Amino acid sequence: MNDQAFRAIVKLLRMTGAASIEAARLVLVEGRSQKEAAQATGLTAPGVSQAVRKCRVGLELARVAAGVE
Repeated sequence: MNDQAFRAIVKLLRMTGAASIEAARLVLVEGRSQKEAAQATGLTAPGVSQAVRKCRVGLELARVAAGVE
């Protein structure tokens, strides 16, 4: 996922929490591991996992809504 798509998903999902957003960005945009993202943001591993999962589900729903598979 590129940064522009990530920012759009964050807006669509109305995500809050700077640490969660940053952790998801590190994983989905920069390709870092969830463990690295947790260490970099101070979140727990489950917290990072939840943020990443929320973005992935949001992206899939946006694709379905747009008719793109």
